[in-house]
Amino acid sequence: MEKEKCPHCGRSMETSVLPDECPYCHADFMEPPPSYPPGSKIGGYVIEHQLGIGGMGEVYLAEQTSMKRPVALKILQAGLANDSKYLERFFREVRMLAQIEHPNVVSAIEAGVDNDVCYFSMAYVPGKDIKQMLDGGKVLSEIEALRIIEKVAIALEYVWRKYEIIHRDVKPANIMLTPEGDVKLMDLGISKTASERSDLTLAGMMVGSPTYVSPEQARAEKNLDFRADMYSLAASYYHMLTGEPPYEAENPMGVISRHIADPIPDPRQLKSEISANSNLLIRRMMAKKKEDRFPSWKEALAKIRAIREELDGLSPDSTSRSPLPSLPSGNIPRQAPKDKAPFSSRVRSSHRIIALLILLVLFLMALGSVVQKSIRDERYKKADKLYKAALGLSKSCQQAERSKVIKMFEDVQRIGEEEQILAARKALIEFRRKVAEEMTRMDEEKKDRALVALKKKSYELELDNKFSEALELWENYLKQGEYKDDRKFISAAKSSSEYLLRKQKEKEDGLLPE
Repeated sequence: MEKEKCPHCGRSMETSVLPDECPYCHADFMEPPPSYPPGSKIGGYVIEHQLGIGGMGEVYLAEQTSMKRPVALKILQAGLANDSKYLERFFREVRMLAQIEHPNVVSAIEAGVDNDVCYFSMAYVPGKDIKQMLDGGKVLSEIEALRIIEKVAIALEYVWRKYEIIHRDVKPANIMLTPEGDVKLMDLGISKTASERSDLTLAGMMVGSPTYVSPEQARAEKNLDFRADMYSLAASYYHMLTGEPPYEAENPMGVISRHIADPIPDPRQLKSEISANSNLLIRRMMAKKKEDRFPSWKEALAKIRAIREELDGLSPDSTSRSPLPSLPSGNIPRQAPKDKAPFSSRVRSSHRIIALLILLVLFLMALGSVVQKSIRDERYKKADKLYKAALGLSKSCQQAERSKVIKMFEDVQRIGEEEQILAARKALIEFRRKVAEEMTRMDEEKKDRALVALKKKSYELELDNKFSEALELWENYLKQGEYKDDRKFISAAKSSSEYLLRKQKEKEDGLLPE
């Protein structure tokens, strides 16, 4: 037997064959070992083992030696430590977190640099994040999920109201559930304030996780607000309820495009017992346009609480209900006993009532099934008619009809069956490609017409020996013309100007006839 040491937790084990994972920390031996093995000292901290790897660096469980307490220690990637822009973002995270004191937000401790190693310590929260639970096959009940997102929404409402901070990466992996049942929002590492300079992230770069990202983040828009977090929280809620994210694709770009363009999925298609109110909540919070979401966290929280209280068996106005009336004091007169029907007669009567109720339920179920089938058939026919009409209009690609065609294909995806949705999605992609090609062609034709007109005007001035005016014509166009930056126009202006200068010189030298 040889002794092997785990590269992740540092514990030794006697084994003849290296197992797939460590029996102590359960780390995969095929994964690369952490940059800092157990026992490494950074600042005032001693590394115990790696907790995870994020976009900006590694996170370790460490002991703060001065306080003898466990902390989560984030260490910036070595390649980023020399990048001033990344360092600014790293220390901004610390300054931002240090401001926040809330029971549902993981609190910051300190940041520092030790031998060119940038680190940041925060409170260590034992327990599991929601992603670990979902990955392990756990699907939360509706009431459990509502209680979790309510706490997260409270935290997000607080940081927005008090500091105008947007998290920008709300997802199950950043929601921790402690053994005591407390909910903690983690990793404000890519958060920003609403008034903050946008150049701290690369221009045009999307920030957030593709699986839960809002459409405006997916488009890398600059003017984000709390409604981006609202969208991501609803996408996370969908995942908690169904065990699957709202959109899936073969690659991240496919997921992002679905967040932007696809209809909002109904979680009840995967789990029928989910309430209609939760579906409506998801639809409102995940609206494609942020203007269609709740206008404030306060209103979103009110809706979340109302649904939770209803599922809890409460109603929002339960505290205002008057108590049940009490019996009057003193002697209560006894009522005269009523004649009792024979026992067998009562039993037969109750049996008849039960039989009638069963028949009524069966009838209503059959009626409901017929109605549902009729509705599905009607929706299928409507979607089929819309699809065929959209296909017909799309062939001409007329500019006046383009918006109408796109709306028709989107409506098919909203009301159609699966095969109709797929066909409409494919047709819409093809139509948009065709429109883009048509617009490019029209733009090129417009450019050609503009260049011909410009050359014609220059030639007319040349015939009148107005060479200076012709030269000024080209010069002015390159300053303020519609296509002043187009290579074709720049080249034409250069060659025409050289020609006109030669002609002007010939005229001055008397080489041209008057």
